[in-house]
Amino acid sequence: MLIQQISVFLPNQKGHLAKVTKLLQENGIDIRAAVAFDTSEYGILRIIVTEPERALAVLLAEGFVAKISKIVAVEPEDRTGSLNELFCLLSDNDLNIDYTYCFVLRKKEMPYFAVKTNDLEKTAALLNGNGFKVVNLAEICEDKNCGL
Repeated sequence: MLIQQISVFLPNQKGHLAKVTKLLQENGIDIRAAVAFDTSEYGILRIIVTEPERALAVLLAEGFVAKISKIVAVEPEDRTGSLNELFCLLSDNDLNIDYTYCFVLRKKEMPYFAVKTNDLEKTAALLNGNGFKVVNLAEICEDKNCGL
């Protein structure tokens, strides 16, 4: 249930994001989710792609600083308070959230939330055991080849 995401460290300068997306496109790797965080000097692009291992190899071969890490993706219920319940459940079970972001797939109505915690296995089991829908890469890729 854990999903591999790639973190790419980029100078906070014009055009660097486009270099990453062009490289992945040229290699037939589909980006299913993307979020970028920035500081004044550099940015961190976090992406979920159809073939994470191959994408990492392609990025490293072109000189990008990148690494694979894992996240839990969860589909919360569409009701007031569902995110609060998720975050409280993690907090009440001594899980620290390092970061979170959401992404939407075209065929879905509700966003997925990517959650990075200090114990991903425990997070996935806890969420599954408490009625939250934890999704896997095949669900995120829908009908795409996920390299599985």
